Amino acid sequence: LNSEQEKLKADLKTKTQALDAKLNELQKLYAQLKKRIKIDIEQSQWKEFGIEDKK
Repeated sequence: LNSEQEKLKADLKTKTQALDAKLNELQKLYAQLKKRIKIDIEQSQWKEFGIEDKK
């Protein structure tokens, strides 16, 4: 029972690391896209892309 629990903990840790890596990747992509939209699109249209920023 204890060894099974340890294996599950290890699996969870591995999956958590993979999830964190994917989230970081998505956050970087979101930041790049947001920056690109702010440069290329007029401020009045930002809301269409889900950007609530004022500047």
